[in-house]
Amino acid sequence: MKYIIYILLQIISTLTFGQNGDYFIPYKQGELWSISDKNSEVLFEPKFQETFPSTVNLVKFRQGTKFGFINLKGDVIIEPIYDMATDFQYFGGKTHSYVTLGETTFYIDLKGSKITPIYGCGGSFSNMPNGLNVFKINGRFGLLSIYGDTLAKPIFNQIINYNDGGVVVAQNIEMKFGLLDWKGDTVYPFNLDSVRYDRFNIRNAFYRIYQGRLNGIVDLGGRVQIQPKYESLEFYPDFRKGLCFKAKEGDYILGYVYEGKEYWKK
Repeated sequence: MKYIIYILLQIISTLTFGQNGDYFIPYKQGELWSISDKNSEVLFEPKFQETFPSTVNLVKFRQGTKFGFINLKGDVIIEPIYDMATDFQYFGGKTHSYVTLGETTFYIDLKGSKITPIYGCGGSFSNMPNGLNVFKINGRFGLLSIYGDTLAKPIFNQIINYNDGGVVVAQNIEMKFGLLDWKGDTVYPFNLDSVRYDRFNIRNAFYRIYQGRLNGIVDLGGRVQIQPKYESLEFYPDFRKGLCFKAKEGDYILGYVYEGKEYWKK
């Protein structure tokens, strides 16, 4: 179960942008690892057993079977004591990692200190992977970060926070649905009649969005793959390179849509 949660976290982390647009790629020389920046400059002499990609200035590394974190100079900032650890992820104005130590799984901050999540008031629902918490005040729902910061005011009829989703589904007081990201910003406007979460397996999950009888697709990172303009979109699960769908009008097959592009001529 822990391994499944860890893989889900890694999938979401690949869909999440860092604070400043920087990224760092592992660099291997012989059997030792360093890191390089987006200009392909190696930042220190290779000396670790393994390093991992990162979008923040704290990079995960492995020593034996344990994980810790280093800075861009190769200094160990958080000792390699964890059995599992996600990359540091930026949610709601703060940065954290999700780690496992023995039988316990929890958040840590950039100093390695354990974070005790704040779960809001009046009732809440926590999504550990994306660090978002739904809270309720006077019958309306909003979003909190795990630090207790308000990301979205409690103005929504409902908010649905799926366990492996990178965004949340919200319904406004006009009974229209939209999507909010991990900062509380609207990533799909509130003009949808409904949103359905589809999950076929650990690799393939997405949001199916509807305007009347027409439907489209938004990926877990909140990116629109297909605008809602097709009567039917049948997911093709055997394609391993992304979200691929067969578009239909009634029983008539229009063709395939891949990453928003129509592969047919009318």
